[in-house]
Amino acid sequence: MELSKQVVCTKCRGSGAKSPDHVKKCKRCKGKGVVIVQHQLGPGFVQQMQQECDVCNGKGKIVKSKCAVCSGKRVVHGTDDITIDVERGMADGHRITFPRAGDQMEDIDVAPGDVVYTVRTAAHKRFTRRGNDLYMTQPLTLAEAISGFSKTFKHLDAHTVSLKRTKITQPNFVQKIEQEGMPHHEFPSEHGDLYVTYNVIIPTKLSDTQRSDIANVLSGVQGHTEL
Repeated sequence: MELSKQVVCTKCRGSGAKSPDHVKKCKRCKGKGVVIVQHQLGPGFVQQMQQECDVCNGKGKIVKSKCAVCSGKRVVHGTDDITIDVERGMADGHRITFPRAGDQMEDIDVAPGDVVYTVRTAAHKRFTRRGNDLYMTQPLTLAEAISGFSKTFKHLDAHTVSLKRTKITQPNFVQKIEQEGMPHHEFPSEHGDLYVTYNVIIPTKLSDTQRSDIANVLSGVQGHTEL
């Protein structure tokens, strides 16, 4: 992405002057940026203190003619292209830091600050992430819940995951599938687990024949249900 920020003026190379000849040593501080001042504390008592030169503002130099590009500010508006690599397994809230990529201050001796990007993960229609584990809900018909099923779906990286049960599946039953969660950021070959909650869809209407058939089936297996 393109980053808008302050950069050192390339015309004057951060001097703020029209040319090197227009930069002169401050006569008051003799280029040191600081001066010694004396304060009379009382009869016979004098205190000496070092303070920033009030003529050159501590820079030690005086600009006689300002740079036409930066108007003597030493910095100009610029842009920088930054490539942000979102690595496998990065969690929501992960911070990606670019050291010293921030604004350059007018005092070019002060290092620029950092630029920090924070990863924000958009919600997914199928999966919810908690740590490195993933959670999803899989609907089942009543027939599938009773007689078993075999299903497949495409994972986030497009590989196929199989869901299979031969036993009766109760509503809200949770099946754990190991190593089908998110990759660990520092160790992407390792993954969290996938937890599948089965949502059994109960019919809202049944015909008399269907009621009779279900009653006959249930009466035959009553007390022998295997989960």
